[in-house]
This record gives sequence, structure tokens and C-alpha cells, in this order.
Amino acid sequence: MFLYERLSFYWIECVKNEKNKIFLSFLSFLSHIYKLFVLRRREKILALPKKKFNLKVIGVGNIVLGGTGKTPLVIWLTKKNLEKGLRVGIVFRGYAGEARGTLLVQDGKNILSTPYVAGDEAYLVSKKVPGTIVIVDRVKERAIEFLQNEYNCDIVILDDAYQYWSIKKDLDIVTIDAINPWGCGYMFPRGFLREPKESLARANVVVISRFDLIDHKDLLKLMQEIRGINPNTKILLMRYVFKKLVDMSLYREYNLNVLNGKRIFAFCGIGNPDSFFLTCKNLGINIVGSMSFPDHTRYSEKDLLRLYNKSKTLNVDAFLTTEKDIVKFNFLKSPNFLLYALSIEAEIFSEGNKDV
Repeated sequence: MFLYERLSFYWIECVKNEKNKIFLSFLSFLSHIYKLFVLRRREKILALPKKKFNLKVIGVGNIVLGGTGKTPLVIWLTKKNLEKGLRVGIVFRGYAGEARGTLLVQDGKNILSTPYVAGDEAYLVSKKVPGTIVIVDRVKERAIEFLQNEYNCDIVILDDAYQYWSIKKDLDIVTIDAINPWGCGYMFPRGFLREPKESLARANVVVISRFDLIDHKDLLKLMQEIRGINPNTKILLMRYVFKKLVDMSLYREYNLNVLNGKRIFAFCGIGNPDSFFLTCKNLGINIVGSMSFPDHTRYSEKDLLRLYNKSKTLNVDAFLTTEKDIVKFNFLKSPNFLLYALSIEAEIFSEGNKDV
């Protein structure tokens, strides 16, 4: 695991900082192969009839690897539809989870799985949005049929569905991060693009996350670029609001001021760790050290020990992480240190900065 971490972070560092030109040349060669594979697969699937369902299907996805705000958007969409009195089902792929086949994570009343089986995203959404039906299944057609037949859902939200071309969706939503919208400008593995940016031409809605962290002129330029690809798409703006801290249960809440005057160590295992550390800095939290783990990390007792040893050498008062990370600590031996997570809420606006 430690070797995998080092290789992952070295690859990310080379891509982001244009380091090791020989290595980057090799990655460019692999990117061309990957791009051809993606385009040919997409062309083949799009040529086939799409599966249609007798309920509303919304796809949420991205064209860039890593954190672009899909999970906060899924939570926001779910809450909005629950407020309308609709029965909502959510389908996750279950990244880094052990689930095979169709796994019922939440039945609308109770959570029936763990983050290590269901995956951290499915488990987190189940905790944050009670009353929903949450499913993990890599075969999304099968999951939709299950939600329709067993739970009579009115609407299904598909997470990470932009590259799932075989289903007829009523709405295809793409999230892009304002700070690095095009994944360093290259296809994976030379960059972080999953598809060429021209694939935004399929999107009904493009949601620009963290729009508030870039200059207004850069935001206008980005919106203009999106319009150049897809003149008919609706553009929404999403920012994150951090008003409180939570503990491992996600239910016990604390004011942010409990961190005032404290020496804090920040860590996370998410797709875009820099965004979390930047958020901590912008909130004025005194971060004396930080550590990144690979996305969807399965934390172990060894990881607890690594964090604890860091706290001793840096005289740390408490640790701070994301909600997606902290839920996994419920299933380990209780850590010997104070541990909080920043609770995240999404606020979404139209282009005119009006609430949606």
C-alpha cells in the first residue's frame, strides 16, 4: 500500500508540475492509446439503442479524474427532490468497496452496510440524506430496475454516469472544478481528462464547482469556453459552505471556533486533496501539518499509528479531515486523538448568481 501511495503521488506531482520530461513523454504515448480506446468504445455504444425506463433518470458525472464536486451535488439534488415529496433512489458504483452485484446500502429507513463494503461515497450519502434508497451496482440498468420494481422510485440519480452511455437519461449533468477544469489539459495518464473536453457537447447541465475561488474574469472566460463547446447547455455555479464540524457519527456537531488557537493536522484520502487543504487555509485554521492518502483509502490501524506519531512530533491538538474520510474511522479502533471533519454543504446558483 505504501508503494502504491508513493507511485500515485509521484505521478500526480509529475503531471501537475511538468516534472520528468521522459516520464511525461511515456505518459503522452499512453494517453493517445487511452483516448483511442475511449472514443472507439463510446462510438460503439452510442450506435446501439439506449435503454429507457419509465421513471426520471438523472446522471451526474465528470470528464476529469478526481474531486469535481459530484458527491455534494448528488446530496443537493437528492434533498431538492425529497422536498418535492418524490421517492428518490441513488445508484453508486461503489469505488474501493467490496460489493458485487446489487447491494442495498440504505432502504429508506436504515443503513445496511459499511463504507468498506459499499464504498465511502454511498455510505456518506446514506448518512447525510436519510429517507433515500441507496444502491451500489456497477450495472446501472439492473440497479434502476431494482429501484423501480422493489421501491417504486419516482426518480433515480446515477453517480458517475457521464461515461455510462447505454442508458437514456432525462438529464446529463457534468461537474467541473473551476480551479483545474480541464485536468491539466491532457487525457489520462498524461493528464486527468477521462474524455476530451469536447465531450461536454452531450451535457444538458454543466456545474462549475468552487467558482468563488477564481477571479470573475477567469470565470467568465471558462463559461465562454464551455459555451463554445455546447451553446445550449445550462451553466450552474456551485460553491461549498463550511459552517460546522462533525465527529465520526456525523450527527454530533461542533462550531468551527472549537479549533481557535489549536494546532491542527489535516489529512484526507480524496480525489483532490489540495482543495481540502486550501479550504482549511481559507477558513483560517492553524494547520501545522498535513498528509494525503490515495482516493478512497481503506484506513488501517497502521494509518492510525502514522497519524498518531505525527501528532507527537508536531504537538498537535486535533486532527481534521473530510466527511468522506471520517465515516471510515467508525469501523476501526477508536483513535487516540481528537478527530473532526469539516461538514460540507453545496450552494448552487444560476449564471446570474440567483439561487436555483
